[in-house]
Amino acid sequence: MRGRLINPFVIELQQLDTAATSQVVGGGYDADFGEPRPVPNGTPGGGDSRRETELRVHAQIEPQMFNAARTLQTGLVREARFVCVVHFQELEARDLIGADGQPRIRVNDRLAAIYQADGTLVMQIPPKPGLYIHQTLPVGFGLGGKRNLLQLEFRSREQAR
Repeated sequence: MRGRLINPFVIELQQLDTAATSQVVGGGYDADFGEPRPVPNGTPGGGDSRRETELRVHAQIEPQMFNAARTLQTGLVREARFVCVVHFQELEARDLIGADGQPRIRVNDRLAAIYQADGTLVMQIPPKPGLYIHQTLPVGFGLGGKRNLLQLEFRSREQAR
């Protein structure tokens, strides 16, 4: 017995596809900052050259802060922080653990939506400012002699242009 999630939902992650992002014409990665460059699309800030792939996993949701306001010199900024807990058993069954033992869910993956177990949409998270994985932390070692839970900490971040 390895334990289980409490009241799990399904989270939709958008994972950065580095190969597809680097192939975007006029975009790709900035040589200095290593971030996806904006691409010309007729708007002042340009379009996003970030390309993503979708991944859905069951998770226990533990919101810490959502839609909190912080005032900066440039104006009001909305902030959020979520913690989601996923079970290593599902990651192992879906081949989401690499040969090095590390989960294939990584820092900078984006939380795009939360669904009920039956697939009903609960909440969509807009890409900007977005909720991105800030930290992954294996927790819950021991039950069944294995590691059991992976904690994902999502934080909002401003996208500078």
